Amino acid sequence: MAVAPAGPLTLCAGGSQTLVATSGLAGVSYTWSTGATGSSITVTQPGFYQVTATAASGTAYSNTVTVNAPPPVNVQVVPRDPLVLPFGGSQTLTATATIPGFNVGGSGFDNSVNKVLVQPDGKILVGGYFTSYNGNAAAPDNLLRLNADGSLDTSFNPGGIGVGGSVSTLALQPDGKLLVGGFFRAYNGSAAAPDMVLRVNADGSLDTSFNPGGAGFDNGVRALALQADGRILVGGVFVSYNSSAAAPDYLLRLTPDGSLDSSFNNGQPSTNSGVFDLAVQPDGKVLVTGNFTGYNGSLAAPDYILRLAADGSLDTGFNSSGSGLGGDGKPGNTYGSTLAIQADGRILLGGVFISYNGSAGAPDNLLRLTPDGSLDTSFNSGGAGFNEGVSALAAQPDGKVLVGGYFTGYNGNPAAPTHVLRLNADGSLDTGFNAGGTGTDAYVNSVALQADGRVLAAGWFASYNSNAGASDNLVRLTADGRLHNVDQALSGATFVFNPGASRGSTYLVNAAGSYTATATDPATGCTYGSNTVVVTVQPPLATIPAALSQQVQLYPNPSRTSTSLELPVSLARQVMTATLLDAMGRTVRTVQLPAQNSTVHQLDLSNLPTGIYALYLHTGAGMVVKKLLIN
Repeated sequence: MAVAPAGPLTLCAGGSQTLVATSGLAGVSYTWSTGATGSSITVTQPGFYQVTATAASGTAYSNTVTVNAPPPVNVQVVPRDPLVLPFGGSQTLTATATIPGFNVGGSGFDNSVNKVLVQPDGKILVGGYFTSYNGNAAAPDNLLRLNADGSLDTSFNPGGIGVGGSVSTLALQPDGKLLVGGFFRAYNGSAAAPDMVLRVNADGSLDTSFNPGGAGFDNGVRALALQADGRILVGGVFVSYNSSAAAPDYLLRLTPDGSLDSSFNNGQPSTNSGVFDLAVQPDGKVLVTGNFTGYNGSLAAPDYILRLAADGSLDTGFNSSGSGLGGDGKPGNTYGSTLAIQADGRILLGGVFISYNGSAGAPDNLLRLTPDGSLDTSFNSGGAGFNEGVSALAAQPDGKVLVGGYFTGYNGNPAAPTHVLRLNADGSLDTGFNAGGTGTDAYVNSVALQADGRVLAAGWFASYNSNAGASDNLVRLTADGRLHNVDQALSGATFVFNPGASRGSTYLVNAAGSYTATATDPATGCTYGSNTVVVTVQPPLATIPAALSQQVQLYPNPSRTSTSLELPVSLARQVMTATLLDAMGRTVRTVQLPAQNSTVHQLDLSNLPTGIYALYLHTGAGMVVKKLLIN
């Protein structure tokens, strides 16, 4: 079943988008996650929009479209108001558009971040093992949400103390609820919350309809994944659920309300050791990786990486007869830790390993598989791979791959950035990402790609490219890998000033009014508004008597860097405003002249171009205009 447009999409503020589902099935009915029925809906908010098509036979097919909010953009017009022009004067307004820096000036997290997840509205969910953010110990422990600019979102779990233990994994449902997995036994101080996996509402409050009264898992949850029908796959190091040892070990499925789904894998024992990551393919099949060497009691399944059918049965067509990952033989030194599925169906697998299907020619710690589980030898062909473990992956739409982990080298190249880097689609190092940079000073646990191409990197580190000003344990990078902790200009922005619909980033105003500018982002087509600048114009002043005006002199005139303004005593002893206008009528300099006994003021002309100027002298007796030449 298809949905058009397929997404991910960007929805501008105040805009709408119509989604249309087609299935090619006869007698099909459609139900959307919003509750709407019919083949199409019009959406006005960011979010995940899932549609289920049910055929007359009862067979159901689902698809989800992600609708993202555009990145935040600040548009500013300067000079800011109040802006007062002398009669006959003018002023140039200048508009700029910037993307706010991430957590500007903030210290970050006091301890490690294990997982970051970007919501369609641009807010960022963060899980880990921390107790403060930017020095604020009142922030919820181990699970919180940030605004798109990196500031704490105080609307998420307001007043709550957070998770009573570490958070390892997160999964966001189409309805905005959040599944949380890790090593914990309380939420907001309540031990009644299920252990190791729970669900919170979109505002961060505990969802008490999920596994109500259940004890949860006996040990840690490392992986969560959602199936199209809303059922929940859970992987970890547990051997019981809700105090029942009959539940499958290490990998099981829950219904949407958190109860055990005994139909998954027909209740058989599952893997023989821990599951560290899960990924659901578009066809519903499930990729599983961890430190296991068997499935359903059979050691014939590939080690550390396998694929299941949607019902939990082993997919024997995946890496058929292959042995899977291999290591150095030391206990605990071989496992898969992270998975990512590329748009063409190929599979990225990261972890700690040195061979695949018995071949030491496979790159170490990161490889790519074809959809049938065989090694994709076109990826990093002949390369040695990473010198230490890979713990995080994100596949970009252009085929490039973001990688995070414990490594300090790639393919024997010590100049590669440490702990976080990007690869080209063929597995070669993308030297355009963080060119010349050193990376983080310690390990990266999670990477996430934002809708605008910027990158979030999280883990346990205190600097990026040796810049200790980077916020600890979570940073945002530009699309080319530079630290984004300061405001940056919106590339290619186009501006329109109003009133007047004048195009361009500058606008010459010479009349009273309220002036604004809009900036359009060429990447998204979204338009953003600016502050309002209110301009007033001083009324014309009566000119002073000619005899008095003749006593006002400028010398030398012409001049270059300064000139003397000589006044009669009656004018010198009052406060005046001197405004210098160029030949186009634009105000280039304004200065307040204090009352004084001396009849001479020095006027600074430095940095002004040569030309003809008019000096407007506003006095209590009226206005004097004098011609001034700068040579």
